[in-house]
This record gives sequence, C-alpha cells and structure tokens, in this order.
Amino acid sequence: MGASEERLFRSGEQFVVRDVPAQTADRARAFLGAVGFQPVAPRLSSSVLLMRERWGQEKTEWSIERDPALEAVRERAAAMRAAGTPLPYPLAVPDNGIEVFMIRRQRSMPTSPNAVVFPGGGADVRDAEEDLPWDGPAPSEWAALLGVSEETARRAVVAAVREVYEETGVLLAGLPDGTVVGDASGAAWADHRAALSGHQESFAGFLRAVGLRLRSDLLGAKARWTTPPYEPRRYDTFFFAAAVPAGQEPDGECSESFISDWIQPRWAFVRGDDGTINLLPPTKYNLEQAMCAASLEDALCSVDAPVRRMMTEPFVQDDGSIGLRTLVP
Repeated sequence: MGASEERLFRSGEQFVVRDVPAQTADRARAFLGAVGFQPVAPRLSSSVLLMRERWGQEKTEWSIERDPALEAVRERAAAMRAAGTPLPYPLAVPDNGIEVFMIRRQRSMPTSPNAVVFPGGGADVRDAEEDLPWDGPAPSEWAALLGVSEETARRAVVAAVREVYEETGVLLAGLPDGTVVGDASGAAWADHRAALSGHQESFAGFLRAVGLRLRSDLLGAKARWTTPPYEPRRYDTFFFAAAVPAGQEPDGECSESFISDWIQPRWAFVRGDDGTINLLPPTKYNLEQAMCAASLEDALCSVDAPVRRMMTEPFVQDDGSIGLRTLVP
C-alpha cells in the first residue's frame, strides 16, 4: 500500500486512496459532473485465494521468499523488537504461516495490466448448466450466502472452480465416493484444460468426461467487489478462498500471466508500498484478511451471510483533486 492510502480496511469505516492516477481521476471527475450518466453493466466474475500453510513447505529456487525486500522487513522488525520500539502495521501482525498463490498479469491485458492478482475471471454462460455434477452446499445455499439469485450463485461458484483450474491446474473436484482428486497433471488433463480455456468445452462436460464432481464445500466466500461506475470495463466479482488439495500443486501456466508464485501477504504489502508491484484495492483487502487470519482454517471460512457488496466511489478532496473511498463492511 502506498503512503497516500489508509493502511487498514477497518470494518464500518472507509478505505481511502488520496493519490489517484491521472487517467482514473479524469474518468471519475467526468462521472461526478455528468448528468444522466449510464454506467456499463458489470460482468459477473469470480476470483480465488488459493492458500496453503508455509510451515514445512519446500520452496522453489526462484521463490520470492528470497526477495531482498522481505529480508529487509524481517531485519527491520528484529531491530525494532530489540530496541523495544512498537512495530508499525503490517509488521505488528503475527506471522500466521499462510501463503497465497498469485499471478502477475500480462502487460498486454486490457484489464488491470501488470497487476498482481488472484486466479480468476469472468463467468461463462455455460457455467449455469444445471446438470453439472455437484457435491457440497447446493446453489440455493450459495444464493443465500452470496445474496444473489440461485442462477447467479451457481455461475459464480462454477466460474471460481473452473477459472482456478484453467489458470493454475488446481482442480477443486472429487470422485463420487467423496474423495478429493489428487494429481491432475499430465497430457490428458492438459488437453481438457486447454479446451476449457479456449471455450471449446464446458466445465460440466469436462467433469462428466473425467467422472468427477465439483466440490463446492472446498470453497469459502470472502468478499464481493464491483468495479466503480465510471470505468469502461466493469466486473461484479465474488472472492472465494480454498486450500490446495493434497497431491496438487498450482503451476500458473496460463496465457494471462507471465509470472506466478506463492506469496506471503506481508511481502505483497511491502512490494506494493515501494511500487514494485501493482495491487488493486480488492486485492489489498483480501490479502489483509488472509494476513490477519488466526489460522489457515480461519482464513478459509466463509464470511457472514449475505456477502456485502463493496464498491469504490470518487469524491472531491479539499484541494480539489479526486480521491477514492470504499465503505468496508
């Protein structure tokens, strides 16, 4: 997070961005002064915080765990503790051992280029197919939790499971006997994954072909963010959380990303502060929830129903410049 932003997403308060990029500020100012403005309808999408506990995990050679910025944070925290100096946020947050799998979007992407995000994407019309093999909480239960219609809830959940599989190779599905699928790598799986990414196969068709069932019980509902009305591309995004099933490992091999890895939320905050990575407000919010969770189990739990929508709104600051604020549930 930059120095010009509120550092905490406190419940019942507002998260404020005071230093707004010029292009965004111009669009927001035009929106505030417009009469009869008709915003673009947001597209339903889903994103997944794919998580694991770091303790005991073997790191890859190119892991960001060895990033000098994170080491500098550790050294700074150790020096402050030795001096008896109170630690600033987020250094004061105890390490809960949680890592989140994130991808850096291609610079050529029309939406959020170069941003570091969670796996996810837009819902497909075919995600609403009612004959999709399904275990776990039913769409009607998800509708009550998400505060939407049953069809919208079905599409949001299916999109979450489908997108995380397309972008990471992690499959939140199981056998009819209730066993969660293990290793889902190999040529045959890759063919299905490519067909899904190319919209040549529906997720329901894929599951039927491999004899598996979607496991909605492996997801927890975390948040809902809608793109501001002044943006030309808008999304109504549901954020879910899931632990990587035993025997599976995300690979991040998708056309939309050019790097991916397991990330400590604290590392992301530090690199967002110094401008090395681009973190959008919804990403920051969900990273903070993961960082402040008491445990992985706590981080995976669904929030209270119904999930409340969060949307950034522009306002004119005292100096006449444009600021952005978001009411935090």
